[in-house]
Amino acid sequence: MALERLHVTLVFWDGPRSGIADFQGTPHHFECELDATGNEYAETYVMTQAADELVVLAREHETIREDWWRAYQSGEASAQSNPQRLGQNPRLAELEKLIEARIAAAPAPSFRVRGAFHAFPNAPVGEVYKVEWRPLV
Repeated sequence: MALERLHVTLVFWDGPRSGIADFQGTPHHFECELDATGNEYAETYVMTQAADELVVLAREHETIREDWWRAYQSGEASAQSNPQRLGQNPRLAELEKLIEARIAAAPAPSFRVRGAFHAFPNAPVGEVYKVEWRPLV
């Protein structure tokens, strides 16, 4: 079982659903698919190699979120100061638009895989999840 690095989580719902993670050591954008009913997340992901610019933007986005989380955990920031709240952080909002545009402009998805995210709760912020990618059978 090879665990790969999760660089950035863009959507989190009961686990990472969209973001950037390594696949065979190279950053890829991943997007979780829905199951046949369209109501639940599946264990399959659409993968597209991530351009360097997308990785840089996504890492800046994640750094803003992680910095706030550390401050919140230490009592230096309130829940109301969360940068994801509307109007709290203009740069974060700008980054979200830039990231969405880069993802939309990316080439068609390269391939699909199964993914299993593993949590390491005592790891430093930004390293809590690793992912294991498996071929579809």
